[in-house]
Amino acid sequence: KYTESGEWMGTIAPDNWDSWFESYNALIEHYAKLAQKNEIEEFVVGVELNSTHRFKEKWEQIISNVRKHYQGLTIFAANFDAYETISFWDKLDAIGMNFYFPVNRRDDLYLPWSEVKDDYDDPSYEDLLEGWQLWVNALDIWQEKINKPIVVTEIGYVSQKGCTYQPWSWYLGEANYEEQYLAYKALFEVWGKKQVIDGNFDDGNYIQGVYFFGWDSEKPENDRSYIPSEAAKSIIREWFKASDTN
Repeated sequence: KYTESGEWMGTIAPDNWDSWFESYNALIEHYAKLAQKNEIEEFVVGVELNSTHRFKEKWEQIISNVRKHYQGLTIFAANFDAYETISFWDKLDAIGMNFYFPVNRRDDLYLPWSEVKDDYDDPSYEDLLEGWQLWVNALDIWQEKINKPIVVTEIGYVSQKGCTYQPWSWYLGEANYEEQYLAYKALFEVWGKKQVIDGNFDDGNYIQGVYFFGWDSEKPENDRSYIPSEAAKSIIREWFKASDTN
């Protein structure tokens, strides 16, 4: 989700927003038609475009145009720290959210990893459950107002020390498969209780699906990427088997 120049999509600032939206609308229309032709179940109209959220009418026009060409579930994927800045959720079928919430909480949360790594304490499972609960409480209140299911459009953890402190970071350094494993274990323990089962969406059960990032076709030697370790994969496998029996 970066531009050709390496800029994160969430901070784009084109010289002419009207031209940008005109071009973007044409792009999304093309992919909406492809999605409809191929009977794709869900279509994401935008991902982590934080700097565009203020253009409510522009997004409403894009969503309206998508619906002319695509009949499936239409979603916008918000970054974890920007979902409350979106005012067009009512035009969508579900809330898309990239779930990179930091759950090993620290007072210096957004400091660069280089400044905290030397005194970083590996979190326990209980630490992560506690860290998640703070976000759960906030999302419970917010989702009740919006009254739409949430699709976790992206979630993952690198197999590196600090992955629960800055889940969005590719490059933290030292390998730590245990922290990655505990991250997935806590994720499922907390949010598995919130899943929509057999279409039973209500205020307490609003997680409608999840997409994991990222699972490359080839795993590098001495891998420390987002590809789940064997231990992490066992948690994912176990949870989905349990989900199928509910």
